[in-house]
Amino acid sequence: MLKKKIIIFDNNEDLIESINSSSYNIDDFTFFIANDFQQARYLTKKNLPDLLLISPFINNFEGTDFFQYIRSELYNEFIPIILLVPKNKLDSEEILGMEQNADGIIHTPINSKHLSEKIHNYFLKIDKIKQKYEEQISNLKGSISIALPHEFRTSLNTILGYSNAIYDITNQKFDVNPKVLIDINEIKDMSKAIVNAGNYLSRLTENIILYTKLQLIHPSETNIEIEKNRIYNSKEIIEEIIYTFQNDTNRKNDIIYSIENCIIGLPYYHFHKIIFELIENAIKFSVFSTPIKINSHIENNLYKISIFDSGIGMTAEQLENVGAYKQFDRNYYEQQGAGLGLILAKELVSIYNGKFEINSQLNVGTEVIIYLPIIVI
Repeated sequence: MLKKKIIIFDNNEDLIESINSSSYNIDDFTFFIANDFQQARYLTKKNLPDLLLISPFINNFEGTDFFQYIRSELYNEFIPIILLVPKNKLDSEEILGMEQNADGIIHTPINSKHLSEKIHNYFLKIDKIKQKYEEQISNLKGSISIALPHEFRTSLNTILGYSNAIYDITNQKFDVNPKVLIDINEIKDMSKAIVNAGNYLSRLTENIILYTKLQLIHPSETNIEIEKNRIYNSKEIIEEIIYTFQNDTNRKNDIIYSIENCIIGLPYYHFHKIIFELIENAIKFSVFSTPIKINSHIENNLYKISIFDSGIGMTAEQLENVGAYKQFDRNYYEQQGAGLGLILAKELVSIYNGKFEINSQLNVGTEVIIYLPIIVI
């Protein structure tokens, strides 16, 4: 087993001497000591460490320059950096300015034994996170390999089948049989089926990419998105999606809605995706002339959005097993993609610190309720 390489950028003589004279966990780690900026740059480039321990109070240390060197010049954003900070300086301006570039803080003074224990525990934590992501990727591969061949094959068969039919119709030998007429309406129907299948494939591919990204997203990325993004016109966005479905599905009279505006903190694309997928599911799994009710309002400092349909509903077992790429009774209801759309909405609500609820009863209907944190200006 290869030793973990750790560079300590500090000029604390007591700590350095303690490390050099210690045999505690020495089999697990190889320590390199740097006591000035140039030496730290040289050791980092030469050894490409598994962990950097940095004292921000070392002489002539320019924290911003060194972090920039690690992230840019070495082209490595994944070398973890932990600050070695005296307990009496935790609230100093230097630390507050550097925390965002670091992955953690170890309080000093500390002896080599306790330092090794903390490093050991840190790597155990990293290994658990790595194992979690590997399991997520494995599960993702399994879900995709089981479900996607069917999804793609169905749409591709539609596209190829109707394309060949149109080709055969438009290449008939009129000089042999001049009475043969091309049925324009039939060609229009086939062309529409091709377009629909192509659009479905495009959306399916888009959803797969988004789902994969969501499985690997880091919580800090979500916090950045919340800070960067504001939606001021939630009412307008929801109503635009409703109008689109009313026109495209000929169910204008079925969709009943009452929408209140609210300021929320997530990107437009993600908010649009949540609402679009949930309304589409309500339409897919309910029949013509049955009501679909969509409501939104502020409740307990949360933006509550409710989408109800009087459709086929789900059993308690189906509700419990709601997950990506799971479509219940596919052959009977001839629906595609519902499982992935639902789980995308659920995942997106979750990563933006919202709540997601499903209430459903077989042959009665389904209500999906989401709660999103509001932004107070």
